[in-house]
Amino acid sequence: MEAAAEGGVGADSGPVWLYNVSCSGTEVDLSLCGSQMLLQNQCSSRQRAQVKCSFSAVSNVRLVNGGSRCSGRLEVYYEDTWGTVCDEDWNARDVAVVCKQLGCGPAIDSTQQKPYGPGSGPVWLKRVLCSGSESHISQCGSWVSQELACSHMHDVGVTCLEAETGISKMSFRNGSSRCAGRVEVYSNNTWGRVQSEAHDHVLWDLPNAVVMCKQLDCGPLLKVDTRQDALEKEKHKLMLKKEIGLDNEYSPWGLFCSGSESSISQCGAKRRLTLQPYQHLNVECSESGVSGVRLVDGDGSCAGRVEVKYTNTWGTVCDYRWDLADAKVVCRELGCGYAVNASHGTYFQPGSGPVWLKAVYCSGNETRLSQCGSVMSEHYPCDHSRDAGVICSGPELESSWSSWVFRFIIYTLVFASIHLGFFLCGHLEDRRQGAGRN
Repeated sequence: MEAAAEGGVGADSGPVWLYNVSCSGTEVDLSLCGSQMLLQNQCSSRQRAQVKCSFSAVSNVRLVNGGSRCSGRLEVYYEDTWGTVCDEDWNARDVAVVCKQLGCGPAIDSTQQKPYGPGSGPVWLKRVLCSGSESHISQCGSWVSQELACSHMHDVGVTCLEAETGISKMSFRNGSSRCAGRVEVYSNNTWGRVQSEAHDHVLWDLPNAVVMCKQLDCGPLLKVDTRQDALEKEKHKLMLKKEIGLDNEYSPWGLFCSGSESSISQCGAKRRLTLQPYQHLNVECSESGVSGVRLVDGDGSCAGRVEVKYTNTWGTVCDYRWDLADAKVVCRELGCGYAVNASHGTYFQPGSGPVWLKAVYCSGNETRLSQCGSVMSEHYPCDHSRDAGVICSGPELESSWSSWVFRFIIYTLVFASIHLGFFLCGHLEDRRQGAGRN
């Protein structure tokens, strides 16, 4: 991919809507990036953004010179040639995706130069931008532009644990209920801690915590935060001062979930994410989930504003991250065919009462919306100007098909009955004539 800000073919056509667009590179939709709306056209033709994408993607990855398939210098297969990856902006999330793609365990280290040595041939990926929840590096954003120079002295290396050393189970400890408490995970016969992202932890931790609530059969996420244990903090400082090696208790896990997984074992993971392991991730989930869904203020029962029932009260759903995967589940639950549109904002009339779900994380394969991960918290405000909506294909398509099949069967039976009647009449007439001759 290459990006430019200069005039080109068709550069002067149409209005310029957005400026100061700010994406991390891991978003799946431009609407999830920060931006400002231009009220009037103040952008010249040479300031209009342009993008050039490759027609093909990385088709495979491997680790070489590491002694095992789960460690070594990272190489990717692109345009029928193996090449390396530059360490520009390379981080734990990128490493976690590579380990997952190779079927290895969690990432434990990322070596940017040694001990795996420099590679040869092209440096294909100059920058990789993963959220950590992807299954393949080809699903991450990346740059292959030759305008970005990078030598083999900056080749990325990756070290993963073996596959059997991943996270096998988790629990909440010291909470007010079975659905709340400090997060602990079990791996390699040892219970360990989960560490929050040091930067922007509230947004990054939401999908991780949503999956935890789902895995423990709890309801929507209510709260996620980090807490410091003063005693452990002092113990950690003392151990560092005395240069004592830190044990597993002080090697927390970093998790990278999309929110649609059913278990954190399906998420990307990495050990030793931070030098401040005394910060623990605490999660609180509802003990019950939504009990129903409906579409209102639309054209029929298969289109309208989405409302869910929780504690015997109907409320709406915020359109943050709302997409066709979520709409697909709603249509399936209501028996309304397939999803045509996942609407945002005031496409339908705004609702009233509580906005129950602030975010929904469906894979699209669930049969009910209650099976999707979700967020229900006053810490993440959303008003009725952002009520989510759905338009489904409608049951009439399925019923008309069933009606056509039913009519076909009836007509076939009638036609067969008529022919059978003629046959029987002819047979009886032949017998009558034969009896008369005798």
